Amino acid sequence: MSLEWKQLALEEPISEVDLWIRVYWYQGTPVEAQYNSDNQEFTTNLLCIVFPAWAISRWAYATETLENLKIFEIEASGDGSGVATIKLESSENIWIEISGNGRFYDDSAGTTNPTTQREVTSGALRTFYLKQITGTENLTISKSDKLKGIGSQSLTGWVSGSNAPNLIGTLADLSIIESIYITGNNEINGDIQNISNTCTYLNITGSNILTGNIENVPNSLILIYVLGNNRLTGNIEDLPNTLISINIGGINTITGDIQNLPNGLNYLILGGINTVYGDIANITSNLIYLTAIGYNTLNGDVAGLPNGITSVYIAGYNIIGSYTGKTWSTKPGLFYINGNADIDENGIDDLLIDFDADLTWSAGNVITLTGDCEPRTSASDAAVANMISEGATVITN
Repeated sequence: MSLEWKQLALEEPISEVDLWIRVYWYQGTPVEAQYNSDNQEFTTNLLCIVFPAWAISRWAYATETLENLKIFEIEASGDGSGVATIKLESSENIWIEISGNGRFYDDSAGTTNPTTQREVTSGALRTFYLKQITGTENLTISKSDKLKGIGSQSLTGWVSGSNAPNLIGTLADLSIIESIYITGNNEINGDIQNISNTCTYLNITGSNILTGNIENVPNSLILIYVLGNNRLTGNIEDLPNTLISINIGGINTITGDIQNLPNGLNYLILGGINTVYGDIANITSNLIYLTAIGYNTLNGDVAGLPNGITSVYIAGYNIIGSYTGKTWSTKPGLFYINGNADIDENGIDDLLIDFDADLTWSAGNVITLTGDCEPRTSASDAAVANMISEGATVITN
């Protein structure tokens, strides 16, 4: 039996997982047991004999337990005074433990009830607050095969700001999780092919470096939001049709014709050095939010944008070259055309006149038509004056 024996004085085992223990003054074979951190005691699995912690000379994780433990690193940042928040959901009760000088707290200020272990009860996202004053310690999750999510679609699973700890791990550590939402101080790295086949939400931003071809993301994925120093590759035609939201930045080199985006897509942000191309008239009609910057080369007529679009931001190498008129049924509260766009003065005037005639504007709405576009003429003076009176900001060359 090859076990890594530990002393309780130096490291506390995680609760409610199988261990081997050696009892003081007993020279027989090790006994299998589980630990309860609240009561500081061990209970043997076979006869349910209870031993206080002081009676145990050494302990070691059982082989099956080690296979199910997930260990992330928690690295102190700044002066260590900041508090990170982690939200976890599991399919059955599990435990989390932080080693060394790291502590969990009951409150977001990091002052109440410091402990090294907390129970994650099943049924919903559970919130925990933690501090790491100095150095790097381990964040251990028991029964990681029961972990369903670090965060959800709308609730961030890891938030860490100034002087709060940094979460370090790999996508392989998240390979069975259905929902991942990690922001702030984190270094989650690895190949996206290691994402769970049942993952629906992937949202990771920070100092992370994700790699791999987007053809390997699971068909279950609904949202992909990855920023940082990511280096994803591939063609957008290989993205799953289940996606409704895409935000990919960093140093990615994704390419493809926008006509091949998923039909149900609502939200699209492409940055970095991606080289997506195609006529905007061929974007899915379900799109309501579009940002395209960087090396992408979208082209076409502004009139080809989907009828339900509410936000447009097109800059960089994109070449939007004309406007031939349309009836606007939905107001794009942000409408920004810049970069290599080269709409002529007639197109600029017609667009502004249609915006004024079809829509009611308000404070906070911004219309920008710059880049290589021609200046507007006096033909649109009345339209621009009216939109400004309604609260909009209008910027042209």
